[in-house]
Amino acid sequence: MICLKETIPRMKTVYIRRSNSKKSFLEQVRFQPWTMKKKLKITSTVKDYLERYEGKLSKRHGCWEKFIMSMRRFKRSLNDFAQILIPWEMKVKAIESHFGSVVSSYFVFLRWLMWINIWLAALPGSVGYKTIPDDERQKASQLKSIWDAEGIVKYSPLFYGYYGHDKLIGNSYRLPLAYMIIGLAGFAFSFIVVLRQMAANSKRSGLSGQEENFTFSRKLFSGWDFTIGHPETSTNKYASIVTGFKESILEEKQKSQEQNKKLLTLLRILANIIVLMLLALSTYIIQLCVERSREVEINHRRDNLEIGFWEQQELTVVMTLIATLFPTFFDIVSIMEKYHPRVNLRWQLARIFGLNLLNLYTLFIALFWKQEDLKRELHTILMEKPCNTTESSITMPSMDHINCSIQQETLDSSLCWETMIGQEVFKLTVMDLVFVIGTIIIQEFLRGLCVRYFNPVCCWDMEQAFPEYADFHTAENILHLISNQGIIWLGTFFAPGLPLLNLAKLFILLYLRSWSVMVCNVPQEGIFRASRSNNFYYALLLVMLFLSMLPPLFAIVAIEPSPHCGPFSGQKKMFEVISNYIDDELPSSMTAGINYAASPGVIIPLLMLLGMTIYYLVSVNKGLKESNKGLKKELQYERTEGKQKIYAMANGTTTSYKNEPYHIQTTNQCLVTNILIVKRDLESGQSKAEKKDTKMSGAAYSVIAAKRIAKLLNANKDAVKMKLKPHHPSHDV
Repeated sequence: MICLKETIPRMKTVYIRRSNSKKSFLEQVRFQPWTMKKKLKITSTVKDYLERYEGKLSKRHGCWEKFIMSMRRFKRSLNDFAQILIPWEMKVKAIESHFGSVVSSYFVFLRWLMWINIWLAALPGSVGYKTIPDDERQKASQLKSIWDAEGIVKYSPLFYGYYGHDKLIGNSYRLPLAYMIIGLAGFAFSFIVVLRQMAANSKRSGLSGQEENFTFSRKLFSGWDFTIGHPETSTNKYASIVTGFKESILEEKQKSQEQNKKLLTLLRILANIIVLMLLALSTYIIQLCVERSREVEINHRRDNLEIGFWEQQELTVVMTLIATLFPTFFDIVSIMEKYHPRVNLRWQLARIFGLNLLNLYTLFIALFWKQEDLKRELHTILMEKPCNTTESSITMPSMDHINCSIQQETLDSSLCWETMIGQEVFKLTVMDLVFVIGTIIIQEFLRGLCVRYFNPVCCWDMEQAFPEYADFHTAENILHLISNQGIIWLGTFFAPGLPLLNLAKLFILLYLRSWSVMVCNVPQEGIFRASRSNNFYYALLLVMLFLSMLPPLFAIVAIEPSPHCGPFSGQKKMFEVISNYIDDELPSSMTAGINYAASPGVIIPLLMLLGMTIYYLVSVNKGLKESNKGLKKELQYERTEGKQKIYAMANGTTTSYKNEPYHIQTTNQCLVTNILIVKRDLESGQSKAEKKDTKMSGAAYSVIAAKRIAKLLNANKDAVKMKLKPHHPSHDV
């Protein structure tokens, strides 16, 4: 009964489609170059069919069919409207139409990072209120204090020191535990989002078909969108098609190029040696600046010497200059390698990623040394102060629980190493934004004005030679986003307000970069198609997330928190907040179970099980990839060689099979013979189908021929797949 209910609507839909096709065919009969007798026969046949089957279709089903079609159109319009509502989608499409998919992938990636920072900024909350000390209140609102992350910025919810160490706020809110959980949840959320995006991109890439077949014909005959009704949209679409043709032409040229492999290998080895030397130079420069910065701060605390602007900003400026200039050196070095533009982009991404990673970890090591200096200075202060018991005493766990009377101004907030790390990351983020804005204005905007207005009076062509218009360097800009996000992940635990600052920075970058691309830049000469999935970008972002998570986790597990600021003051290690909560609040049976689950006897077998599971999944994934490659090869064969064989067999031409096994030769010869028989029967009018229906036209004969050829090809395919032992004609009797 269920099958009957499902079959009846399908039959009615088939009847409607057939009736509509017959009616459209009937309208075209009189325009055909046939005899009047043939036209009358065909017309009467079609009318008989319509009278026979249209009675089965009631008006109710016709109205239902119209309703379904209207709903489909409505859904399509709704999807188009939803695409318009995506933030900055039209801006990205306009950039893609003029500069290709590679440049637009930068803006798609930037928009995606903005969504991550929105959620990261929404995770932490703010409680309490911090007052600025009297000795800092006069300079708290000055521009220099704000630039150095001092004053009102330092005592805002942006930094770690703003949050108190009270275990309970109100009746049930545990601030230290909430701070720890939210910090770890930010990393977990980032991991989940990046992995989900990579999985979605892989799925989309796997479902997309091969576009390398008939590339130019597909772009030429099916590239235009006939629903466009706006002049600006049509201009963008025209530019997009032209850019697509350029991409395809350069792809084909790259495939046909032949190069000297020995010389090319030597040049690539030399280029990698130069890159390694540049990476070592950047590490040495940053380490040298860190040593100078430590000496300046130690002298400042010991002798109360004033620190100049350059001494305060030296490390930040040097790191920003390295991140700005060294990618240009990598770009110059990559010219001698002569890679395909897509491969060159990946090499550039890997090199700049390594540069940013070295800078990031060098910065963390420098901040770790500063943290050790602050701890030693704090220990010295505590040892020099006399200890007695008074009403204003405070308890210091590092002094074996001795009550010491220390003036409040002695333990100032400058000794809070968590806030110091947040301040360094804050200054690095702001300085990077300033450098980006300056680079766009000087290197792109003013350079474009110079080329445009001085080119007519110059003795050489400034548009083709120096200085020429600027290009959009995709590798440098994408790695800039990844390294910037890595710095934010590194400092978010010590400065919970950093994602909000980074969100404002990305918002400024989006509009500034889109303006500079459309106004100041020209399309690159080495244009190429970007990957559909762009998973390479997200893979680098995932690696950066993992490596940026290690320093905060190291600080949580191994470094003692500041004893006088932050929610973890009074603890030997930050992670003790979780263990203390488990011991104090949970039942003893549950505590024993958690301790047993965290013991090495459970963790080690669990890690072994996870390792075996990962190995199994990797093996399954490898097998699926191999089978997917085999299916793609079969589809490619059916699209090219199989189609050519069909045309050759239908035309009666034989094909040489001398290079194939004997059983395949025999099967193909039989197939050719059968196809020739089918064609001869159809041409002579002796086939059974023609005897049964004398009203068929030449098109019907072609349909019958195609069906029979398809059946014969399927039979040929089954015969080839049989595992027959190859034998020679001499073995036959």
